[in-house]
Amino acid sequence: MSNLEYPTLGLAGEAGEVANIVKKIQRDHGGVITDEVRGKLQDELGDVLWYISACADELGLTLKEIAEFNVNKLAKRARRRLSKPGVEPKRAFSRAWRRGEERQPCPRATG
Repeated sequence: MSNLEYPTLGLAGEAGEVANIVKKIQRDHGGVITDEVRGKLQDELGDVLWYISACADELGLTLKEIAEFNVNKLAKRARRRLSKPGVEPKRAFSRAWRRGEERQPCPRATG
């Protein structure tokens, strides 16, 4: 571990900031994401992405390698679930896999 501690702690902190914003969306805005809040989330998610990239770099991994590994892992999991008796194919895939077909936008404030 050369310098994994710093980006890992930074990642945890930034992820906490994202979670705090989402909490306030529910608590203060009735679940509606305003353009201002969307901008704050974009900023914090950018910080999360930066720290993920820094962690990957410390481990000698690329974001592409990590993404490909994760996609393969999820595909294997879905195939295992499909092989169980009584499991419907649509339910076997996680929400992330179906997202492109069924993604519903969050309500936005108007005006």
